[in-house]
Amino acid sequence: FYHAMTGIPPVPEGTAARKLQSHHQEMPRDPSELNPEIPGAMVTILSRMMAKKPTDRYQTAEELANDLHLLQMP
Repeated sequence: FYHAMTGIPPVPEGTAARKLQSHHQEMPRDPSELNPEIPGAMVTILSRMMAKKPTDRYQTAEELANDLHLLQMP
């Protein structure tokens, strides 16, 4: 989802081992720096989706769908 919104993968460089380490330890670059058209609420959703601690992530697809649905509401 991050890649689709920004045009680059969250960990674009390095060996497979380096990418795995980064996925576990480092947050990717703020997506709004790469695509200023991403709304702040979407940045928040992306951050939650990619949180390092599993308990900080969405626990169900329904939770994610609800937040995505709210983005469409006026």
